[in-house]
Amino acid sequence: MIYIIGALIGILAYFKKKEKVVFSLILVYAFTIFAFNSNNPDLLNYQNQYIGNFFGFTEPVYIGLGHLFLTFGFNFWVFRAAIAAIGLSLIGKTIYDYSPYPNINMFLFVLYPLIIDVVQIRFFLAYSIIVYSIRFILDYRDKRKVSDIVKFFIALFLATGTHYSAITYIILVVLMLNVEKRKTLVYVIVPASIILIFTNLPSVAGIASSFLVQRKVNRWILGEKNTTALNILRILVTRLSILFVLSLFVIMRRKRTIISESSTKVSFRRKDISMNKYLSQNRLLFLATLYTELFCFLEIVVASEYERLTRPALVWGGILASRLLYRMEKNHRYICTLIWILLIVFYFLSQMLFQGVRYTNLKYFEYVFREVMDNNLLYK
Repeated sequence: MIYIIGALIGILAYFKKKEKVVFSLILVYAFTIFAFNSNNPDLLNYQNQYIGNFFGFTEPVYIGLGHLFLTFGFNFWVFRAAIAAIGLSLIGKTIYDYSPYPNINMFLFVLYPLIIDVVQIRFFLAYSIIVYSIRFILDYRDKRKVSDIVKFFIALFLATGTHYSAITYIILVVLMLNVEKRKTLVYVIVPASIILIFTNLPSVAGIASSFLVQRKVNRWILGEKNTTALNILRILVTRLSILFVLSLFVIMRRKRTIISESSTKVSFRRKDISMNKYLSQNRLLFLATLYTELFCFLEIVVASEYERLTRPALVWGGILASRLLYRMEKNHRYICTLIWILLIVFYFLSQMLFQGVRYTNLKYFEYVFREVMDNNLLYK
């Protein structure tokens, strides 16, 4: 039943790209998958840690939120449902505010990465805050208000306090600079520096040990790497293809007639924005996607844990793809929409069928997808 409902909602999302009712249906569907899942690889651990007063965690925001729910006597299932509601609201709000075709974006998010977010609830909450925080960067570049910088750092603090790995998204601060005047810094020096830092892992591990337990240091810095040629090829193809497709969309949009570019406004269904602001936002969304996709190289050279850090790129990249589709001629729009959908399906399949768990020899399709989708209290 859950698969049939999902397929029907997916069809609605494609043909009714802007309908608010359909968007609400997708959010409800996503929430029921998340909040009512009754079995997944990490569920028992999270439940025991909640009952055990969060023993083993050090992230203050996550612990504080948990203690708040414990104080009011709520059980773990209510706590997890609250995390689902908060995270989906932040991501849904971002998609709805910046995408002209929010229904497609939201449904593709449900396909991936929501499925694995159900398992990794702390990181889901952390990166949903980061996804939402992109608005502060966009607003700062438009209005130059210091308050937007403050808001971004508050969001970064909350995300890092939920899952320490979120501190890596501090790289997004670079987007507050004048990109046009600092292209070498933004496109070359900063990305190269990130990769260079992680070529000296012993020093990084020593610093991280001062605030992380050794288990976390082992997983995030000294973890086992799957450096087979097939896995490296899979990672690079899936991650870099997102940037390639976005670049292709930009090129195809530029082939439109001059008349379309002479307009001073871009009319999304909720508000009109100036052409300059529209182009500026698109550039920043592309850079945000690029920077989060850089973590795929760390997945190769450091540890497989870095896969999760690329997930905001699927949200921001999807929003940018929709904005570019919105400005295309109809025949190009249909073709490119199909390309984007196929890309996310390909991304999903690469993660589910080629990513596996060493100690069980199970692929993520059985270990994650089937466990999440087939064990739901509402769908039998």
